[in-house]
Amino acid sequence: MTMMLALVLWLAATKATAVEDRVTDNAACVACHPTQALQWAGSQHATAFTDEPFQSALAREPQAFCRACHAPEQDPRETSISPASALGIGCVTCHLDADAPAVSVAGHGALHQPLGCGECHEFGFPDNALRQHPLAMQRTVTEHRESPTAASGCDSCHMTRDFAGRHDHRFAVTRNPEMLERALRVEVERVAPDRLRIRLEVVGAGHAVPTGDLFRRLELGAIVLDVAHPSSPARRWLGRRFDTRVETSGIALIHEIADERVPPTGVREVFLALPEAEGHDIAWWVTHQRVAFPRGPNPASAVLEGETPMAGGVIEG
Repeated sequence: MTMMLALVLWLAATKATAVEDRVTDNAACVACHPTQALQWAGSQHATAFTDEPFQSALAREPQAFCRACHAPEQDPRETSISPASALGIGCVTCHLDADAPAVSVAGHGALHQPLGCGECHEFGFPDNALRQHPLAMQRTVTEHRESPTAASGCDSCHMTRDFAGRHDHRFAVTRNPEMLERALRVEVERVAPDRLRIRLEVVGAGHAVPTGDLFRRLELGAIVLDVAHPSSPARRWLGRRFDTRVETSGIALIHEIADERVPPTGVREVFLALPEAEGHDIAWWVTHQRVAFPRGPNPASAVLEGETPMAGGVIEG
């Protein structure tokens, strides 16, 4: 056996042992903290790698870049679902130094304060080295820094405390209707018989709405309530819009051409035209949508992973 081959085998065995230790350490956390573990098990962190939407996205773009965040306890070069990847964002991911000896877990000697959310919730496109101006794929941390709530941590909204001051590890996110409903102040006015003005302002979030994944968006819609003459709804989608642009190097890359989300400061106003509305009531809605796949330039053709209502009502004719 050559010295180089021996070194490769040793490094592989060391990595395998380290991964196994992390899985074992996580089991120790669960055994001693069952309440937090049960909460975490129902969170998006627990299924970060195994949930169907991510697996579908990964099948389209099988990048180690994605696996590194969604399965941080597994070597990103590995593609299978294993005990390490099935942890998703586990206890050890946030609370245990990666190079800490496993034997110290029982005494908490290796524990540290939880990692900042920016470790996974703000990062650039993996091709930024090819760009004249780097582009953020997610920029939630920057948005929070520029918001009126910059002095408060992410946990103040996403990890509420119980009567004993313990954080809830379910991590309230975009599937939580109550949290989404609190995020925006929505004002709707019928400025003309056939025209609505929808005014949106962030009041219960410390970042733009929506934030996170670059395909998250708001759908603003309205429809005339006329049973005798039904019509199609008027809809508008607020999110980040992208298109392919050519760099000075001649390489074609995805670029952001507009950001129409509700900013952490300021307001966003949208007008919807409903030509057949005069004399009729109008139903309106604001919905948070999780886009699985954009499918072309027409936002109406996007494939949705899911959606959560945020606000809605009826304006009389």
